[in-house]
This record gives sequence, C-alpha cells and structure tokens, in this order.
Amino acid sequence: MSISGRVGIIGSPVAHSLSPKIHNAALQSLGLDISYELWETNEENLGERIEMLRAPDILGANVTVPFKQKIIPMVNRVFHYFHENISKKLNRYIKTPMSK
Repeated sequence: MSISGRVGIIGSPVAHSLSPKIHNAALQSLGLDISYELWETNEENLGERIEMLRAPDILGANVTVPFKQKIIPMVNRVFHYFHENISKKLNRYIKTPMSK
C-alpha cells in the first residue's frame, strides 16, 4: 500500500520554520509521496484551516503558537493523553478514519 498526501504546520508566524526542510528530507529518504507544508494561519481563518484538515489528501498537522490550546475544541477527537497533559496543549493532529 502506497501512502501519499500532505501534512503541515499550523500557526503564526510559521515562515521561519525549518520543519518543511527537515520533514520533507525524511519523507523523501523513506520514499514516501508525502509533502510537509507551511500553513500560515491567523485567528480569522483558523476554522477554515481546521476544515481543510478534513480533506482526503491531508494526513495530519503539527500545531504551534498561538493555536495549541484553541484548536482542541475544534477537532473531532483528542486522544486521552492530551487531556492529561498539564499544559492542555495540542502539538499534533493525526487524522484517523474516526476523525473525518
């Protein structure tokens, strides 16, 4: 089974992030057809960005400032670990069949 799709980082600002270089190099070395992208997101378009995560080609996202806490009530399911985390911040959104 071949996996293809997109993942990215949600936050503001993200233009300075080295994540795409790091993750795309790793993904390419593994032979995966997955791209890691910068998804500059502001307060006004956060809801639209969450909707975009439901697209079939989106596999997941990293979440950075200022949305680590704000995103939690907007996603369909948060794993139990995040509820026990003292900071109550979401760092990763991983799409599963149940999160469509």
